[in-house]
Amino acid sequence: MKKFRIGSFEGWIVGPMKWEVRHAGRVVATAGNMNECAQKAQRLYDAEKAGENLQRGKRT
Repeated sequence: MKKFRIGSFEGWIVGPMKWEVRHAGRVVATAGNMNECAQKAQRLYDAEKAGENLQRGKRT
């Protein structure tokens, strides 16, 4: 059951006290609660956006 989305990253609850951050169907991070999962997803999203900007020659 999907609970939230930040960009292309999704937060899923997979069991009691277990959350996963998924990107393109792959698990990229795990957490014990939704807030921690959302923080990890936001960091991954920000890093992805920074990488895109670096590839295009832009600075953030």
